[in-house]
Amino acid sequence: LLFYLRYAGQYRERAILGLAIMAAVLATFLSLVFVFAPRLPIASWPDKDESRLGTVLGFACVLFNTVMYGSPLAVILEVFRTRSVDAMPLSLSVGVTICSAFWAAYALYLSPPDFFILAPNVTGVLLSALQLLIYARFSACSSAKRSEALLPASGDITPSRPPQLGADQLLLADPRSNFTDQLHAPRPEVPELS
Repeated sequence: LLFYLRYAGQYRERAILGLAIMAAVLATFLSLVFVFAPRLPIASWPDKDESRLGTVLGFACVLFNTVMYGSPLAVILEVFRTRSVDAMPLSLSVGVTICSAFWAAYALYLSPPDFFILAPNVTGVLLSALQLLIYARFSACSSAKRSEALLPASGDITPSRPPQLGADQLLLADPRSNFTDQLHAPRPEVPELS
């Protein structure tokens, strides 16, 4: 975070303001949860012996983790519109898939399985799998567009004539000669113009 702020350039003030707002919202939310959750008229779930605070925090974690796992899908409209996955981070999608799968396996390993760990991570595996499918579907389109970008804009793909080489350049350009021979070969004399 500090490195981002250090190199944010002209967006530094906006980034600091956004982080301050996010910290204030998070602090307010946590304060409200700790103050009001024990007083809420809800039953503790899934374990009746668990506190109401644990239940509220568990559901908040499920909500925020699910949003976090689905956040790379925020660019999905751009991917469909441009038919390019350039805005979609593949490494993040792969990392989220692996992380979610391990956490889901851990939640299933617990006896009894922990709903508050299992629910967001199974959702994370499904959303990450969707991201990887979209990436696989549109990555071919992205590489084709990159290839088209390398072609001339006029659409004329006829090769241009190679430049005419002089006698001294032909010696160095001879593909049959050894490179070291070319370096040590005497240069031909060029006649002086009078």
